[in-house]
Amino acid sequence: MELGPLQTKWIESLETHPERQRTDLLGKRDPDGSYKACCLGEGGLIAGVCEWSDSGYLQTIVGKNTSSLSDLTFKALGLRGPFGEAASEDGAEKLANLNDCGTTWSEIAKKLRANPEKYFTEPK
Repeated sequence: MELGPLQTKWIESLETHPERQRTDLLGKRDPDGSYKACCLGEGGLIAGVCEWSDSGYLQTIVGKNTSSLSDLTFKALGLRGPFGEAASEDGAEKLANLNDCGTTWSEIAKKLRANPEKYFTEPK
């Protein structure tokens, strides 16, 4: 499976901005405008399905969910599920788990590039 332009842009952002990585939340913005996000939050920003709340937390536009991509918005990235589920049954392979358990954005990007069909249902 080939990656679509939106997926490619997301993966390139993971590779280019490892300093933005955080765990436990989609994202949090500092008063100076800099921010840290989980890999799914970064993807949500790039896909245009996440926005910053007045209190500086990243949330999905649909559902105002600050912990994961909602069922409606993960589809914008072509992901298999709202936590970046893999095609396998292994929950440890979910992108959310990888991000929160110490896998770097660079390592996540490598996984996505190497096996896009494992995480994506279609090019976007």
